[in-house]
Amino acid sequence: MAAILFGLAVRLLIRESQNITWADFQMGLTGVPLTYLLIGFVLVALNYCLLSAYDLLALRYVCRSLPLRRVALVSFLGFSLGNNLGSLLAATPIRFM
Repeated sequence: MAAILFGLAVRLLIRESQNITWADFQMGLTGVPLTYLLIGFVLVALNYCLLSAYDLLALRYVCRSLPLRRVALVSFLGFSLGNNLGSLLAATPIRFM
């Protein structure tokens, strides 16, 4: 099922991209004010910090202690892969490595 949805999404992207010119692409990429990019960066960083708190709370719940640096890295990798490739690759194996 995931492969079918992925194929349909690729087909839609190809069809929609035929209507976009290179100038439109450049304008959309460079037309975003720097303030908005900075706000977006701060909000994404805050989101991953809050998501890492889930793993920290889970470790406290099971009475395990791991270095914060390791928990934060594994949490970031797990949530970023899970959120971006959720239907193709589960984030759970990353946490067990």
